[in-house]
Amino acid sequence: AKDENRRTELMEKYARHGGAQKLALLQRALALREKNARLLGYKTHAHYALEVKMAKTPERVLNFIRGLAARIRRAVTKEVAELTMRKRQDTGNRKARLEYHDVSFYGELMRQEKFKLDSEKVREYFPLEFVLRQMLDVYAKLLSVKFRRLFGFKFWSPDVTFYEVSNTDGSLIGYFGLDMYPRNGKYGHMAAFNAVSGSMTDWSEKTRMAPACFLVGNFPKPGNGCPSLLSHGEVDTLFHEFGHIMHFALGRPRFASQNSFAVAGDFVEMPSQMLENWTWDRKILKKISRHYKTRKPLPDSMITNMLAARNFLEAYSMARQMVLASYDMMLHLKPPKTAAENSGLMRKLNRHLLGIEMPKGSMFGAGFGHLMGDYDAGYYGYAWSKVYAADLFTRFEKEGIMSSRTGKDYRSLLAKAATQDEMKMIMEFLGRKPNDRAFLRQLTQK
Repeated sequence: AKDENRRTELMEKYARHGGAQKLALLQRALALREKNARLLGYKTHAHYALEVKMAKTPERVLNFIRGLAARIRRAVTKEVAELTMRKRQDTGNRKARLEYHDVSFYGELMRQEKFKLDSEKVREYFPLEFVLRQMLDVYAKLLSVKFRRLFGFKFWSPDVTFYEVSNTDGSLIGYFGLDMYPRNGKYGHMAAFNAVSGSMTDWSEKTRMAPACFLVGNFPKPGNGCPSLLSHGEVDTLFHEFGHIMHFALGRPRFASQNSFAVAGDFVEMPSQMLENWTWDRKILKKISRHYKTRKPLPDSMITNMLAARNFLEAYSMARQMVLASYDMMLHLKPPKTAAENSGLMRKLNRHLLGIEMPKGSMFGAGFGHLMGDYDAGYYGYAWSKVYAADLFTRFEKEGIMSSRTGKDYRSLLAKAATQDEMKMIMEFLGRKPNDRAFLRQLTQK
């Protein structure tokens, strides 16, 4: 919206979505969580929730958030300054201040100007059927497995396709299904779901139940002579979510309760986030792209622009994650006594970490859905897992992105599922203690 008044109006309405009633329900939920934690002998709900996570304690989470925020502060300040200058250039007002409703608008404007990227043109190079075939080939070579499509199975929709995963010698590993197109009443995002957990079926440990899982998505359906075309962001998501499928299928737990989706909540995204790097490799981009008309791969110039744009405003984006993680953690360490105090906490964090004021009348907590689900006192896990994922990728950077030897070691990590301490698994794969250097390098790389 080029009209700033309209942007302001829309953002102020959005910042109040959920409303006072939902904010009151959040206050009630926070009080009940605190009461529950104390009944169980914990100091706070945060202490209770984190006991089974990698981080273990709220103090460690807060140190992580503060440390990361401090290390990216300079980059964030620079990006906010660039956005502010673009607004002043656009408005002709040398004293114009960057507002909350300006960030996305000027961010997209600058992305187009700096990198000459037309996302719809990029989309033409990623027909879903071709991307799927090439992605399976990448995973097969990387993890030393084979995929075979199976027929004759009936599922909830004729769009569902079903596959067998086996070792290179043909021995069975498991199964997965793909449900890629939207329909009425379907789950609206993209996610991997467990159907049958792999486990040993007897105490002799000679017989194993083969796992089965499904990847559910909502990509554009083919029609009018045009195939399903993916944006690069959707290709990135596909690689990520299929990483969950492989984590689940390749897990070798003794008990079903130790399946790969049962790992600590701040670890579960890590293996998949690491695999997003493959969609940013020049050779892989050539391999998985083919224009739906000319059948040619992405041109070098377009790939160069895509790579250059990868980290645009990424420091700001991560700082915003620090705002959300701090807000979530503080709510569960010391629940605010009133709804006004709740909203004030978010305004204070936004001002401190981003240098930008929240919209007028904001009731952010009323519409922050992650506070009701698996992320209560755990939203930090998004950034936490990204940091470790970047460190895991350093081995592939050094040894080759398609190194079968490194892939074998990575498969060994996936095979452990939820049978070991997650930090121990990371250290075994890296051969050292993990750190955030790779993440910070990736974040600030321009």
